[in-house]
Amino acid sequence: MKEPKKKSEMMSVQIEKYTIYGTSSLGAYIHTDEKVTLIPTDTPEKIDEAIKRVLKTKALRCSIARSSLLGIFIVSNSYGALIPSIVTDEELKYLQETFNELGYRLTVFNSKKTAIGNMILVNDRGAIISPLFSKKERVQIADTLNVEVVSMELANSPLVGAIAIATNRGALVHPLASDDELEILESVLHVKADVGTINRGSPYIKLGIIANSRGAIVGDETTGPELMRIHQVLFS
Repeated sequence: MKEPKKKSEMMSVQIEKYTIYGTSSLGAYIHTDEKVTLIPTDTPEKIDEAIKRVLKTKALRCSIARSSLLGIFIVSNSYGALIPSIVTDEELKYLQETFNELGYRLTVFNSKKTAIGNMILVNDRGAIISPLFSKKERVQIADTLNVEVVSMELANSPLVGAIAIATNRGALVHPLASDDELEILESVLHVKADVGTINRGSPYIKLGIIANSRGAIVGDETTGPELMRIHQVLFS
């Protein structure tokens, strides 16, 4: 993982640029919320310093199904966390200990769907979930995350967790999201929502950024105008 290349001096929060495993798709590998950031076991230690400095959480190393794709497999807010059923017994024990210490409710998601990070957009006030979830699965999501859940597509995509990111201060969404969809997001998540991109125009926003209410680490390819937009929507 590279040293940070750019930090905006005009922002009240910190936004830094990184790569991981030679890619700008940070959000596929790293998961964060207001309390903790989970990183792959083989991530260089330099990222710990950035996480503490920018996101102001501690960094914990783990895996899911012996995979480093934590951002794809894990969903959490300050109340609970969901992990897919493909988690190993050893991984589950470690995650149970970790989340119990933080006061989270940890749920092994009883579903054939595993890439749940791509299917759920959540903060501490609400959640937008993919319409591909069943009614039973929606109940499990709501019970674990302890927020109102609304099932809908965004920008004609069921991958609502991959094409948007939400914190307790804002939500940045795929550029083709409609005004009506943005209004629903604002109503459910209780934050400002607007459109944008990451990593030189990618609409898969979550895959290029890890963020909470205190700061963000973005993919190395993210442009200056995209950084401005991230700050405007997520932190203004």
